[in-house]
Amino acid sequence: MENSQGVPRAVSYHTHADFKVVLDWEEIDFNKPKYDEVYPYAHLHLSNPYGDKIIHFEGMPNIALGMFFESLGMQFNSTCFVLDDGKSYCNNLDKRIRFFVSGQEDFHFDLYWPQDANRILITYGNYTDAEIEEQMNSVTNDSCIYSRKYPERIPLLPIEEDKIKFW
Repeated sequence: MENSQGVPRAVSYHTHADFKVVLDWEEIDFNKPKYDEVYPYAHLHLSNPYGDKIIHFEGMPNIALGMFFESLGMQFNSTCFVLDDGKSYCNNLDKRIRFFVSGQEDFHFDLYWPQDANRILITYGNYTDAEIEEQMNSVTNDSCIYSRKYPERIPLLPIEEDKIKFW
């Protein structure tokens, strides 16, 4: 049995990570059909209630985060984030790209291999520590629902489990 991208469901690797991209105080909206299940090994499932905030990694371990963004026509590395429309946010004297995983700054950027239930923040700007913390706190914990791990982190929201696809 395969998913809609032809990846065999029998393949054991399957993990989820919450993510958010904030560029100059603007959260990037990934809830668009053009971003739905684009790449077989790292993709969004927009048909799920939280599909635009969770990256699904399946079928092949060690997919770098940069590959996910490349599949959407974007670029992400330690110096720039480039959207699929070509608009770029690059390090300069006033602003810079920063990357956080589960509240900790990480310097692997596009080479990072997301782990199950990571909370990923990519941010560009000149933010105070308090502003970064506010952004990090706004990254969802919804991947825990799909992973069925870390019950203490599962949001206390009403969920209709029949609407969530557990691959």
